[in-house]
Amino acid sequence: MLGTRAVDAAGMPDDAMFLGRLCVAPHDLAERLVYADWLDQRSDPRADAVRHVVSMAEAPMRSDAYWAAKAARSACREVAGPGWWEVVDPAAGRTRLTCDPDDRSRRWRAMDAWLDRWSKQPLTGISASSYDRIAACETRLGFELPASLRELFTLLDGRDDLLRGSDPWHTLEELEWCREAGFEGLVIRTENQGVASWGIRAEHLDDKDPPVTTFRFAEPRIETSEVSRFALLHVAQTVSCQHFFAGGIFDTLEGLRAPLASAGFVEVDLGPMGFWVYEDMRVFEHPAAMVFAGSTKRQVDVWLPFREEGLFEGLPQALRHGLDRHV
Repeated sequence: MLGTRAVDAAGMPDDAMFLGRLCVAPHDLAERLVYADWLDQRSDPRADAVRHVVSMAEAPMRSDAYWAAKAARSACREVAGPGWWEVVDPAAGRTRLTCDPDDRSRRWRAMDAWLDRWSKQPLTGISASSYDRIAACETRLGFELPASLRELFTLLDGRDDLLRGSDPWHTLEELEWCREAGFEGLVIRTENQGVASWGIRAEHLDDKDPPVTTFRFAEPRIETSEVSRFALLHVAQTVSCQHFFAGGIFDTLEGLRAPLASAGFVEVDLGPMGFWVYEDMRVFEHPAAMVFAGSTKRQVDVWLPFREEGLFEGLPQALRHGLDRHV
């Protein structure tokens, strides 16, 4: 029963009014089900699409039900345009990481949604073979991996495009114990020239989502964020680098900040990201694009995820000129 929800002046439901309600309450699953019933009454094929979105939201991400609903939702893509999807399924148009979810299960969902938007190979399910490999890894190491690290490998096991970038994550077979540079614990990732690493200190291995430590030889350790947040940000950076990377378009962050602001980009603070080589790392967001910028003593390097048809949309002229030179 619709009650007073989404009705026009004559007391009849209206499609635009339903979408308006969802814009106001983007996480209201009950409102979506009411909308799906209304669409069903009109034999509108979008009804199934709405229900698949709800099923994804209700199912645990590690369940078969979640991935079945995701596959069904993807099969419905042609029933409506992107504007409709961005209202009914906020993940469909997500460009942002600023939600900075406050628990790891929501971070994994944010990663899935972000990869749907920007990666040519979205996530499609849990790696069943990873469970045996995780067990073998834990037997070899002599202790259980933290829950968040287990979850990362079940989601991304075999995805070399996401884990084996310029600074590769260790595979389950490569995870190793380390005692050097003032660090003792489990090393999970190593810089491509071996001059820095990321790991979980011994005293945090019992945490469900432990903090990651960045350490360089002969330099102090730097505490960064939890494994799930660290993974979300670094996967986003890895995918962005696959799309576009250029060094030296700007000399300073200030030179980049002004043209991005004039084009409607918002600078966001995602906290420590553990990109050891950069003195400062910033993220700028826009509905059409996202810019990662890392500054060294000499220059600013830029990563930019995009879809080919919208490459230049929303970008300031100075950055477009840089893209023209590098793409």
